Amino acid sequence: MKLAHKLAALLVLGNCAVLFAYGLLARQREASMFERSMERDTFLAGETLLDTIEQTWASEGQEAALELIAQASRRQEDMEFRWLGPAKLAAAGVSSSAWETSGASEPVVRREGDIFRIYIPYAPPRGAPGALEVSQDMRPDEAYVRSSTFLLVGAALASALVSGGLAFGIGEVLVGRPMQLLIRRIERVGAGHLSGRLELGRTDEIGAVARALDRMATDLERAQAKAAEEAAERRAALNQLRHAERLATVGRLAAGIAHELGTPLNVVLARAKLLQKNGEDAHKVRRHAEVIVAQTQRMTQIIRQLLDFARRREAERRPADLRSIAETVVEALAPLARKRGVSLELAGVAKAVACVDPGQFEQVLTNLVMNALQASPPGAPVVVALRRVLDTPPPEHDRPPGPHWCIEVRDRGPGIPEEHRERIFEPFFTTKDVGEGTGLGLTVAHGIVAEHDGWIVVDSPSDGGACFRVFLPAEKDDEGVEAATAVANATEEAP
Repeated sequence: MKLAHKLAALLVLGNCAVLFAYGLLARQREASMFERSMERDTFLAGETLLDTIEQTWASEGQEAALELIAQASRRQEDMEFRWLGPAKLAAAGVSSSAWETSGASEPVVRREGDIFRIYIPYAPPRGAPGALEVSQDMRPDEAYVRSSTFLLVGAALASALVSGGLAFGIGEVLVGRPMQLLIRRIERVGAGHLSGRLELGRTDEIGAVARALDRMATDLERAQAKAAEEAAERRAALNQLRHAERLATVGRLAAGIAHELGTPLNVVLARAKLLQKNGEDAHKVRRHAEVIVAQTQRMTQIIRQLLDFARRREAERRPADLRSIAETVVEALAPLARKRGVSLELAGVAKAVACVDPGQFEQVLTNLVMNALQASPPGAPVVVALRRVLDTPPPEHDRPPGPHWCIEVRDRGPGIPEEHRERIFEPFFTTKDVGEGTGLGLTVAHGIVAEHDGWIVVDSPSDGGACFRVFLPAEKDDEGVEAATAVANATEEAP
């Protein structure tokens, strides 16, 4: 039920209750007044007749007095007069002994159903004492009281209907419609539509609520704009931070790439010198040119990979093959691994589809693999493995258990002390020597993975080494993925 209807119903019920109480009291008061008036009128009529009876009885005798009583009874339509001697008084249930002993003359009043009776004592000069009975029919008076009651009830019902209609109409205009406008405005604000204002043009409490709601919407709109601006600034700062960390990674890759470019450059130089010597032999010239082209393409590919990694890109999440991204990272970091004497291996499923930004995930994997290469001693392997798991996300993700891709990066380095694991993703926290790291690589990786609805777990066994596990929600891909996943996982678990 609407608020306006509730208020109107309460007003109508209250009005009806007041009118009912008033009608009940008025009926009781009117009935009591009629009864007292009837008693008084009956008594006065009896006293008046009794005075005449006394005179007639004294002058003309009992018969004349009784005839006078009969004539008076015939003349009155609503009253009846009778003379009752001791025997008839006893039959009527009225004792005359009290009158005889005390000499009192108080009348006796009785009501028998619809008949009102009054007994007025009288002791005649000759004969036994008795009483004049005056009886009156109360039904006409009660009919009048009932008629008055019906009129009062009708007036109460009419008043309730009129007041109810007015209350419903006024309540709908003053409360119902404004409340509907307020509700619609609140729903729009809740849905994020903060524009527009609710102009009710009222100075009462509902108008105050509407103005407060408009002020709240204005404040929310300003706060929303400010939050969007701050979010854009944070995204820009985060992108700059990631790009800076990417450039720092490029710097660390430069030494390995320079070493990698040295071999093909030497080959190109040697072949060019041979061309100078064997310029007349067309077959040798062609063979030397082919070698130069191949080595040049190799150097171009190495430089392109470095530039692609360093280039700033806009984030764009789409279904991508994590295995393909991992192969690109392993290929790009292979020169650095060879320079440090570390073997870099890729294992696991042949295809792993997830909704990621390929460039950002490549940066995550590059940071993790570079950390593993820097921590590994010569001759130790660094393994990048992909497998499909059914896991439960951490509580902050608020998601049920489901299929995820687990990307592991394992090394055989000294491991991570337990006191450092809680701080390992903090900005600028690093355990490397000065010049070997910025302290931002794992922070950036952790942020990117969190933005992709994933998480990172760090393990460091007591016997050394470290394992970083990146979990990302798995995408539904072709039917062969499930079989390939099962085979790869079984292969990894086999002794």
